[in-house]
Amino acid sequence: MLLGELKGDRVQLRIRAFLIGVGIMLLLIWLSQQPRVQVIRLRLTRQCPGCNLERVNLAKMDLRRVNLKEASLRGASLSEANLSQANLTAADLRQSNLSLANLVAVDLSEANLEAADLSGATLSHANLQNANLTRASLLFTDLQAANLTGAKLQATKQHGTIWK
Repeated sequence: MLLGELKGDRVQLRIRAFLIGVGIMLLLIWLSQQPRVQVIRLRLTRQCPGCNLERVNLAKMDLRRVNLKEASLRGASLSEANLSQANLTAADLRQSNLSLANLVAVDLSEANLEAADLSGATLSHANLQNANLTRASLLFTDLQAANLTGAKLQATKQHGTIWK
């Protein structure tokens, strides 16, 4: 009987250890999806495709050549950030603040920039192919040599926009 109890105790200990391990893994997965952790990841690796960075403050940051493909940056503050040559393909930038940002040669193809503020931003040589810029603010925005093929520009604010 004593031997059977010991085996039962060992099984219970293994089950508990397994459940604790699963719990820790789930916690780590959850933490890795939190915006603050993803900002740290972005700063360290310059890679964060598919990240959730909604409503995060990235203003004035040096984000040259980062990979934010398919990232969610809805409502994020990127004013005065340097995003030159960044990959923002199919990123969600709805209602984000990109005013005065350096977006030279950035890839924003298929990106959603609906109601984004791009006032005073420099997007020369940017790829905006099939991007959604509906209701975006393009006041005094530099779009020289930008690829706007298929871009949606309905109801944009364009006073002072530089096109060529």
